[in-house]
Amino acid sequence: MTLVELPLDIERRVLELAVLAFPTDISTFSVVCQYFQAWVESLIYRKIVLDYPESKATLLLRTVCSRPNVLEQNVKHLYVTHIVDYEDAHRIISVCKNAETIVAWSPLLPLASGMSTILSQSGLTRLSIQLSTFHGSSIPDLTNPVFARLTHLEIVHPPGYGGGVDWDQLHSLTNLQHLTMGKLQAERHAHLIPIFDSLLQTHDSLRALVIICSDEKLVGDLPEDKRVLIIPSFHYPLSPSEFWDSVRQGDSDFWSLTEKMVQQRKK
Repeated sequence: MTLVELPLDIERRVLELAVLAFPTDISTFSVVCQYFQAWVESLIYRKIVLDYPESKATLLLRTVCSRPNVLEQNVKHLYVTHIVDYEDAHRIISVCKNAETIVAWSPLLPLASGMSTILSQSGLTRLSIQLSTFHGSSIPDLTNPVFARLTHLEIVHPPGYGGGVDWDQLHSLTNLQHLTMGKLQAERHAHLIPIFDSLLQTHDSLRALVIICSDEKLVGDLPEDKRVLIIPSFHYPLSPSEFWDSVRQGDSDFWSLTEKMVQQRKK
């Protein structure tokens, strides 16, 4: 029997389809040859979700220590939830220098300087983070160059009663297409409503404004616009574990899911 030698791009595509069809055999594919191993690693590490079980985060931290170049080269989408402590999250994110999507929900440690200095990935366009985790103890500054590059921004648990933030600075984010804030409460976040109104009127590029809120009083005051989507939780309509499992398996993440919901509203 004559073996057919395929062009490398076709061979790689065949491998990708095989891995998708037989994910439990991924370790077998990786030992076929050296360049197969590199291809498989690019698939394994392209999207990383660090949520329960905690053992997955522990395994990744070992990779950070032993083979940081693998993460630097391959990670494009990184989701670090609150189960990962701040120091470990800082180490992981600092290594993933080519990430395009970063979710960083680890709570800030007292006296920590924040993550603004490590979120300098030139390709970063989607970020979900608390302002305190980003800036540390400094006054939040939404004109930071990291924010200026973003097309998708989620501000998690925005400070209540203003919190020293100049929210008008959101107008400077001319690349912004999707803004999410949550979880909001009428008593703490009513001051944001005029900001939302203004953004919808002046930002033609803004395709989606997603508000995570279950406070009926605030919901009733939010702008009526087809680009505005109000949901009760980031994982709606799934449970948290179902949501993260679907992201791991290659399904849409929060931004893609909510943008589909907004598109349905526009019809």
